[in-house]
Amino acid sequence: MIALVGEAMAKPGIKFVFEGLTSECRKCKFFKVCSNLTKGRVYEVKRARRIKHRCPLHGNVVVVEVELAKVNAAIKSQIAVEGAIITFRPIECNTRNCQYRVLCKPLGLFRGDKCKIIKIKGKIKCPKGLNLYECLLEIMT
Repeated sequence: MIALVGEAMAKPGIKFVFEGLTSECRKCKFFKVCSNLTKGRVYEVKRARRIKHRCPLHGNVVVVEVELAKVNAAIKSQIAVEGAIITFRPIECNTRNCQYRVLCKPLGLFRGDKCKIIKIKGKIKCPKGLNLYECLLEIMT
């Protein structure tokens, strides 16, 4: 996928959450390039091109190739199998101040996403006693 990002972010490996477009964006001649990303998803810059443009909101922007970033998430033990294709369901939990909250409701993943479990990173010591594993997920498009 092609996108435009600020010069400081135009480096391979940089990850960012696409926050969406503004009404100002709709007037821009590069609108279609920016509108191909999905609000709330995490993207990773794979390659920066030498092409720069001027953006009224972000200043100098660079043309980059991005892809959906792999995301760490808490997965129930029953379905935590490397290579498995799963339907992502965030872990329902109201525990505040839990160190695993970012895994139970990770940025960039939406309920119902089809994902491939790339790697099982380890067992989570859930304070509620749920049997969970931290897994690296790739969103299937």
